[in-house]
Amino acid sequence: MENVLEQKKAAKRKRLLDAAYTLFQEKGAANTTINDIAKEAQVAKGTFYLYFRDKTEILDALVMQICHKVFRNACIHLAQEDSACLADRVVSLVDYILEYFKQDPLTLSVLRRNFTWRPVLDAELHTSDPVLEPAPTPHPQQPCHAGTDRGRDHQPGVRPHGNGGFGGLRRHHRAHAGRH
Repeated sequence: MENVLEQKKAAKRKRLLDAAYTLFQEKGAANTTINDIAKEAQVAKGTFYLYFRDKTEILDALVMQICHKVFRNACIHLAQEDSACLADRVVSLVDYILEYFKQDPLTLSVLRRNFTWRPVLDAELHTSDPVLEPAPTPHPQQPCHAGTDRGRDHQPGVRPHGNGGFGGLRRHHRAHAGRH
């Protein structure tokens, strides 16, 4: 019975987030009221306050959800890359994120003033996930092409060897943790 109750709560919270997302895209966060969100989610206004303190909190939750989704997808994409060169991998990660928002400008409009990677990076870099595990060191025959006009794909269809992952940033994060 408790599991059913938790599922219903999760479904209501998701409806509120989905409603806020839709309205923030259509009207902008500043022009959206809590009443609007509750009505769109088909819940009473008081129900909104069971899940979120105010509009800022739901906006923060949306930003975190979107950033987490984009970052996870970028890491999965990165794990499929063959380059072990950190610079190539960073370029690939940034390319993925830029392309994502180029394809989905409405999502970018929701994030425009509230964008942050810090909580997402903190959460992702402290999990044990094979996508984020250390990458092997580059092989000597594997030149690093980031920042050149050759880019990651120096020959169409041919990529350097390597197993992917987000290890370089993870190692850097662990080595410098607590130094900020």
